Amino acid sequence: MKLPVCAAAWWLARRGLAPGGRPAAPGRAERRDAALAGCAVGLLLLGLTLPDRGWVGPVLCASALVPGAVWARGAGGRRVRDVLRESGTGGIHGAVLALAAAFAAVHFLLAVHLQRAEGVSASATGLALLAFPAAMAVAGPVGGRLADRYRARPVAVVGAVLVAVGFGLLATAGSWPPLQVGWRLAVAGLGMGLYGGPAQLMVFDAAGPERMATAGSTVQLARSAGFTLGPAAGTALAGLGGTRTGPAPATAATLLAALLLTRRPARRTPAPPPAQGLSA
Repeated sequence: MKLPVCAAAWWLARRGLAPGGRPAAPGRAERRDAALAGCAVGLLLLGLTLPDRGWVGPVLCASALVPGAVWARGAGGRRVRDVLRESGTGGIHGAVLALAAAFAAVHFLLAVHLQRAEGVSASATGLALLAFPAAMAVAGPVGGRLADRYRARPVAVVGAVLVAVGFGLLATAGSWPPLQVGWRLAVAGLGMGLYGGPAQLMVFDAAGPERMATAGSTVQLARSAGFTLGPAAGTALAGLGGTRTGPAPATAATLLAALLLTRRPARRTPAPPPAQGLSA
C-alpha cells in the first residue's frame, strides 16, 4: 500500500530538481547517524515484542541505550538537542510521541481483539477502525481555523483531552461490538484532528524561521517514533494482560500529552548568524 505513495513522492522530488541536478548522496556522518539510530530503534522494538521471553526483552531494550547514546553525542544528535533546548519544545515533542503511540497501540490491539476474541470479520473490523481517521479528516481543517482564531495551544489541549475521552470510553466499555467501538473511536479521532495542526504550529512558532526545517523534522520523527513504538508496546501489554488492556494506558498517555501541551515553551534564543570571514 505504501509503495505507490513512495514511488509518487520519489517522482515528484525528481521533478522538483533543477535541470541536470541530482539529489546529494548522504555523507559518512549521515550514514553513521542512520545506522546508530536504526540499531537503537530496532533493539528497542525487538525487546518490546518479546515480553514473555524472560530476560531477553529487558536486555534488548537496555542494549538500545548504547547506540542511542552514541548517536545523541554525535553531530546529528547535537543538532536535535540544540533545537529542543533553544526552542523549549521538548514537552510538545513528548506529547506528539505519546499521542501517536497511544493511537497506534489502541488500533493494533483493537484489530486483534475484535477478530480473535469477538469473532468480528475483517471487513467489519476495518469499518469500525475507519471511524478514527474519518473523524480526524473532518476535524483537521476545523482545528486549523480555531487555532487561527483562538491561538494554537488551547485548541491542541482540547483536542488531546478529547482523544483521552474517546479512549477512556473504550476502556470503560463492558463489551466491544463494532458499532460501539466505532463511535468511541470517532470521538478520539475528532480530538486528534483538532490537536494535530495546532501542535505543529506551536513547534514552528517556538523554533522560529531559522530552525523551522529542523523543528519540522524532529516533530515528524517524534510522531513516526510513536507510530512505531505503539504496536510494539501494545504487543507487550497484550502479553501481560490481554488484548483489552490497551485503552486504559492509552488514556493515561493522552492525558499526559494534554498536560505537556499546556506548558509554554521558553522564549526562544535566536540562532547564531553564520560566521563571516574578515575582509583584508
